[in-house]
Amino acid sequence: MDTNIYTAIEHASNFALACNGFVYNLKTKKRLKRNWSKMVWNTRVVNDDGDYVRVSHSRLDARTGYLPPDTYRPVSHYPDYDVTPYGAIWRVRNLNGPKGKNPYMVYEELRYDKRYAKLRSKFGKWHKVRVELVVERAYP
Repeated sequence: MDTNIYTAIEHASNFALACNGFVYNLKTKKRLKRNWSKMVWNTRVVNDDGDYVRVSHSRLDARTGYLPPDTYRPVSHYPDYDVTPYGAIWRVRNLNGPKGKNPYMVYEELRYDKRYAKLRSKFGKWHKVRVELVVERAYP
């Protein structure tokens, strides 16, 4: 583990939440994958009974669940998306499917400690784009 400061997870004695926001396996000292879902971070762990459960946890820099009307800008080359200064990418145009007509925040994944988002271009092709680059282009 990167740090000695961690919080024990209830009913899962082999896992702990570190101060950097990741869950670690205490036996193998490996960091587990986390997912951003329903406005909180989730990690799948095995509890003491041997069942897989999802542990919800949130970092201090977690993003808010609403779209502020005056603090977002369109993402270049991706006309359906807007980005906020703190790095949350929202899909605000051409909404269809199960999300309905409400804007929603795009799922982000961590690869090598860098955040990536999957965005659809104006030609319909999907791209995995680094969130840092999107924010730098929108807020130079």
